[in-house]
Amino acid sequence: MIDRRALSACEAALKSGNRDEARRQYDKLAKGKVPPDDAARLAGVAHALGLAQDAVRHMQRAASARPGDAALQGNLGALLQAAGRLEEASRHLERAIQLKPDFASAHYNLGIVRAGQGDPNGAAACYLRAIAIDPRHAGAHLNLANLLGEAKHYADAVRHYRLSLAARPQAVAWVNLGNTLKEQGYWREAGEAYEQALKLGAGDGVRLKAATLLPLVPESEAEIADARAAFAERLVALARSGLRIADPSREVGSTHFALAYQGGDDRELAETMARLFLAASPDLATVAEHCRAPASRSDRKLRVGICSRFLREHSIGRLMLNLIQHMATTGRYALYVFAFPQQPDAVWNEIAGHAAEAVTLPLDLGVARREIAQRRLDVLLYPDIGMEPMTYFLAFARLAPVQCVTWGHPVTTGIPNMDYFLSCDAAEPPDGERHYSEKLARLGGLPMSYRRPKRPEPAKTRADFGLPAGAHLYFCAQNLFKIHPLLDHVFARILESDPEGRLLLLHGNDPHWAELLLERYRRVMPAQTERVIVLPRQSHDGYMSLLALADVSLDSLPFSGGNTTYQALAMGTPVVTLPGKFLRGRLSLAIYAKAGVMDLVAKDEDDYVRLALHAATDRAWRDDVMARIEAAASVIYDDRDYLTDVERFLARVAAAN
Repeated sequence: MIDRRALSACEAALKSGNRDEARRQYDKLAKGKVPPDDAARLAGVAHALGLAQDAVRHMQRAASARPGDAALQGNLGALLQAAGRLEEASRHLERAIQLKPDFASAHYNLGIVRAGQGDPNGAAACYLRAIAIDPRHAGAHLNLANLLGEAKHYADAVRHYRLSLAARPQAVAWVNLGNTLKEQGYWREAGEAYEQALKLGAGDGVRLKAATLLPLVPESEAEIADARAAFAERLVALARSGLRIADPSREVGSTHFALAYQGGDDRELAETMARLFLAASPDLATVAEHCRAPASRSDRKLRVGICSRFLREHSIGRLMLNLIQHMATTGRYALYVFAFPQQPDAVWNEIAGHAAEAVTLPLDLGVARREIAQRRLDVLLYPDIGMEPMTYFLAFARLAPVQCVTWGHPVTTGIPNMDYFLSCDAAEPPDGERHYSEKLARLGGLPMSYRRPKRPEPAKTRADFGLPAGAHLYFCAQNLFKIHPLLDHVFARILESDPEGRLLLLHGNDPHWAELLLERYRRVMPAQTERVIVLPRQSHDGYMSLLALADVSLDSLPFSGGNTTYQALAMGTPVVTLPGKFLRGRLSLAIYAKAGVMDLVAKDEDDYVRLALHAATDRAWRDDVMARIEAAASVIYDDRDYLTDVERFLARVAAAN
């Protein structure tokens, strides 16, 4: 029989933190015969020592002896869940709830099981039942908030994070609250949440998150200037502090995405960020074995990888379709596409169908690096580094002898192991090379070979969207974070000059984005704000229908549209653009230059206002311009020059390595 005094001593050793002594005692106890009455206690010891299967075995003995004991059934279910045995866990937790319907912990643990089984709705229902029984169940509030945040129900997520923190302050809840507030655009409040997490022992990854916060929808140009200056100062301070971050994809989990939309030269800040990460996480610079001595390629296809989180029904997926199809059909490439867990859609299915292998990478940086390295690529292309954390942190590693990035996120990465930035010569300013840490590859043709979008069928009317039939619709069809304060006075002047004008915008990921923007407009153009219409986010067909119904598409500045310009022109809607100083403000310019129709390219802000008004109110002029653009459609869409230049470039750089 088990020595209960030894069992008590083992538990005491654990409580005092003496794990070595606890393990020594446990090993002795586990060799003896364990009565059912003591098995549950021994299971608790095994669980505390990280011996998951032992814990399950002991608890199974206890639960088998007392099958009507809800607590034992619930504890067994929780241990099975921790061991990854979800189906068995579900059965025992359901049995515990049957025996004791108000068993809050069993409902909570069943929620964890349902989440692990890929059933977020089922998980949420379980957490809500646990909360109904125990309104101060911190874990249920926390897990429910996480699910709500993943579903972009940010306001509800914030409410449950705060309820979790009221019940039990935890660093993880403060961090997740900060992440959610940041997504809503409450960037200062996010910083306060991160500071609370740091007080509770959060690591250096959170310190970095707090230091690199920026306004998503800024209130003014002055706020942007102040935020950028503070951002730069904090990076210097962090570099001196000796940060240590084991896995930045998990511990930081974000990028300095908002910088690109503020209109400045980001190269120095991007390089500083990269140096900071490399100092904090030296393993980021991992080198794949085959990159140390690249194999001869004279008698084989060039092995090319394309890695993005957005190879689906998304602007990046649509931008990449023609290139991927072309490379797959030439017979000169073995093409590998790397994505991340997602729901398959038509764009992904087509992309995957063109590849020699379509690989879904896990959200684990080390495993993802190994998966890519195993394909022994010659060239690895990232379409959009900076839009999300996984590809940003993957890009620090040397996973192919040649590594490239292109303009899905059209700013430099600052990352030493990124060799080339593939850009469009027609969109680059004369001094474009200064803006990149990578070598700038100025490709011919258009910025990507883009398929012409089809008009949605059946066609919708303005009435379908509740839009006024006789108004002049000026549609700025961009994410709200792209609407820089520079545009405020431009929009105000357009609406002042056109009493029939309406500015049309779309909501962002959270309603607060529009609230921030409208509050800005109430300060800057109070007399015109009532003529700003903000519609809900749309399906792809709904979005394309709105483009077709607009009189004018107003290009954003200093960060222009790319995908949006292709789409608007295909719908027969003129796009008024004002080229900026950097690639990210000159994509529409390149499209018009290739088409040979420059009528809608403004020289300055005054000209932008004039062209927008002219396009909206002079139907004959607008129709003439759009007829000439339509005549150039074969030049604008499915551009072969771009595809040819990419091929030449890849062949040349691969041969040089």
